[in-house]
Amino acid sequence: MKKEPEQKLNQFRDEIYQTLQGARDAVFEIIDAITTSPLARSAVEVSLSPHMERTYSSVYKGLQRTKLEADQLRPLLVRYAESQGELVIEGAAVYALDHSPYPRKHAPTVSDRGTVHGADGQVIGHHYS
Repeated sequence: MKKEPEQKLNQFRDEIYQTLQGARDAVFEIIDAITTSPLARSAVEVSLSPHMERTYSSVYKGLQRTKLEADQLRPLLVRYAESQGELVIEGAAVYALDHSPYPRKHAPTVSDRGTVHGADGQVIGHHYS
């Protein structure tokens, strides 16, 4: 018989799996690889995780071929986080943060101005959340 935390984790994973469309198995391997290899910085490094059975090119293919149903996933994540008080995995609290870049190339007096990375590449600005 499984312990209650393990049952909850398995139920949570099953519900997340149902919100994915496309290459769900590949994406779940990617998620497992990233969460167990936090120092991985590239698709190649993610693919070297012991939880990854696919090659590094499958990381890109899996992400391209999978559609995330955000309208289903968002309430699921909120419900689980609220039921836990906080999301704790192996003793570490997990929080979602918005670290969006805010371009400020003409604001030399902004104290934390520097190079920030975003969807449009590198820009001069600062992060905010």
